[in-house]
Amino acid sequence: MQFEVEAILFDVDGTLVDSTAAVERTWRTWAAAYGLDAEAILAAKEHAGALVAAIPTGLVVRV
Repeated sequence: MQFEVEAILFDVDGTLVDSTAAVERTWRTWAAAYGLDAEAILAAKEHAGALVAAIPTGLVVRV
């Protein structure tokens, strides 16, 4: 499929669409799959450094 466009609009800050519920649902699902504390991860998700600190060292992630 190809589209011919004059512009592309990226909404990465939630201005047009609030995807907060979907993002939190995804983090909760991911945390549950790895036995992690979803609340700690959600509390840290806005700050990359805090998020990395909330995820245990040595965690092997399945992709």
